[in-house]
Amino acid sequence: MSVVVTACDKAKEHNGKPIYKVTLSDGRSGESYAKEIPVNTPVSDIEVQESQYGLKFKLIAKNGFAGGGGRPKAGNESFALAYAKDIVVAMIPKMENPKSADLGKVAVTLAETFYTFLESKKK
Repeated sequence: MSVVVTACDKAKEHNGKPIYKVTLSDGRSGESYAKEIPVNTPVSDIEVQESQYGLKFKLIAKNGFAGGGGRPKAGNESFALAYAKDIVVAMIPKMENPKSADLGKVAVTLAETFYTFLESKKK
């Protein structure tokens, strides 16, 4: 079994940049300066250096990209649900005694319809 990152938590700040405590599945731990290393990253994708202060971890850039950070790109499911929610919210004033369960069912049905349509248009 290969060694992977099991935890990466912000421990402190230095000069306004975060320092993360990184823990590996083999029990070793150290710090990563200003870069969060995603959980399950294999140790082969990390540069490990020993210093007088302990282990220092640095994510190895692949194809000019070191990964981590940011949000994943929104897919069609996000758009479909957002559009469905907008329609349901617009319908509420025209409804008599709307129930949240009914609104949820309508939103899900609309979202599935939008999602199917959007996916069918991919090339």
